[in-house]
Amino acid sequence: MVALNEKKKEILFGECKWSKNRVGRKVLYELEEKSEEVKWRIGRRKERFILFSKNGFTRELEELSRERDDLELYDLKRIESIL
Repeated sequence: MVALNEKKKEILFGECKWSKNRVGRKVLYELEEKSEEVKWRIGRRKERFILFSKNGFTRELEELSRERDDLELYDLKRIESIL
């Protein structure tokens, strides 16, 4: 998924993996590669990434998300707590 905020010049790239496997860094890296194909405000936009997973994330990806302010992770438990 892709969402744009024209006023803030932000773009959000999202990916949803609804399987029994935990999502790892590879999914994030593939999403980042796909984001390069979107030609909206190249070099003049703030990018954000969001990943959804039915069964959570690898420890490595969770640690990475704590280091990056442009990455959010949502597993089923977190989604349920919001709803």
